Order: sequence, then C-alpha cells, then structure tokens
Amino acid sequence: MPNFIIENINNELVISHRILAEQVFEFDSRKKSDRDTQLKNKINQVKELILDHKTDFEEFGQLRFETATVRNSVGAVNEEKTYFLNEPQATLLLTFMRNNEIVKNFKIKLVKEFFKMRHQLQISKTEKPKNLISVSDSELDRELKTLKFILDNFNLSEKEKIEFINQTLEKINFQTLEIQPKRKTEPVFTLTQLLEDFQISFSPYEINLKLQSYGILQKVGGYWFLKNLNFGVNESYENHTNPKYYKSTFQELLDIFL
Repeated sequence: MPNFIIENINNELVISHRILAEQVFEFDSRKKSDRDTQLKNKINQVKELILDHKTDFEEFGQLRFETATVRNSVGAVNEEKTYFLNEPQATLLLTFMRNNEIVKNFKIKLVKEFFKMRHQLQISKTEKPKNLISVSDSELDRELKTLKFILDNFNLSEKEKIEFINQTLEKINFQTLEIQPKRKTEPVFTLTQLLEDFQISFSPYEINLKLQSYGILQKVGGYWFLKNLNFGVNESYENHTNPKYYKSTFQELLDIFL
C-alpha cells in the first residue's frame, strides 16, 4: 500500500471510505468499464454501512466527510460525500464486513500502515517542544478504547501486541503542545527552485504529496499550506497561500522521506 492512502487532516491520520472499498473487494472482470462500475457499487455499499452504524463510528470520534459536486454522463449535477475514518473507525468498519481472506489481510496492513505513519510524523518533528502536558480524560479514554479494540479484534503476534501497548503508553504520557517556531530571517525559495538546486528528480507535485502524507503540508481550499514552519513560510496572496522553503533546512526535509 502506498503511504498516501493514509491522510493527515488537522493532525489526525485518516483513510477515506473510497480507498477502503478499493482495497477490500475483489473485482470479477478485467475490463476497466466493468471494474469502474463494480467499484462505484462497492463504494456505495461501504458508505451505506457507515451511515447504518453512524452512532457506533461516532463513539471513536467525529465522523469526518467532504462533499464534492460532480457531473454525471448525462450532465446532471450531484453531490458526493467522501468519509474519512480514523484508525479505530476504519477497523470498526472492517469488522462489519464479511471476514474473508482479503479483509483479514487488509486489517493487518491497515494497522501497520497507521503505525508506520504515526512513527514517520513523530520523527519529522525537528525540535521537541519543551512544554509537556498530560492528555485529557476523554483523550485517555479514547486511546485506551482504541488499544483494547485492536487487541480484541486482530490476530496479532505477542511482539505486535507489545508494540501497540508501548505506542499507546508513549502517546498518553508524552503528548506535547505544538509550539509555533520563531520566524527565521533567511531568504526563502520555491519548491521548484530548491529541487533544481539540490538536483532532485521528483516533480514538485510528487514532493507535495509526500509532504502531505507526513503532515508537513496540508491542502486548504485547493492550495498548499505549510504546517511545519521549521522548514519555511506561507506567503499570502489575494485569496491563497504559497509555501516557500529555507535552503538551510531543505536537506533535512528531504532526508525525512528520501
């Protein structure tokens, strides 16, 4: 599974119900037109499953969604919702599905992917904030519920169970306040300029997707927004922002995912 199936929205790792549908269903035909139709039907099935159990999903956090306006083949305009599930919501959805080999294998892959993404986000922080706070009672309850859900529903090895327990203990003991870094006075450059200077073969679009998957960039209103200001600034224009980067920390940024 490529990393970008997991998205970072407002500092929460989530996966869309559309991606889940693509991953957990088999398709009967190799013809693209047939597969597209089957996939659309499977996506609708997953959405109906979420709505049927909406109250259950909301026990594990807000049920996020985005609405997009689409035009069908005959020109009619419809609104389509994409639901974004956090880790316990995604695993809960999988328990509602028929527990065949594909679903069972994807459960393990999904857990490992969330675990890996959390680890990558952690190491992407170049400075650890000095102000430490304890989690709230509601956050503690949610973390422990998630841990119990995983241990009860996944066929994990003892080593994997220990990893998840240690990960939860770390989260509830070392949650930190986000501290806004001081603005640097050095010049900033566009991503295109720096990729050329550092002789990186990736395109700016590919880099943006990687930075988004690591929680460093976020897309807001169709425009990129730099969340980690250790690496640059957001220059404001009439109705959007444009990230620009420090040359001094750009190699450090590249080292995170290259």
